[in-house]
Amino acid sequence: EEKGARMPALMTVPLMVFILPTLITVLIAPAIMSAFALT
Repeated sequence: EEKGARMPALMTVPLMVFILPTLITVLIAPAIMSAFALT
């Protein structure tokens, strides 16, 4: 039972590793693009 309860926690780690950089890129990319567009 403990292994079954721990599985979602183990699954969220890879998800965070893959999703966070993508999310950060999506959020920061427009700011970087506008900064380059201003120069």
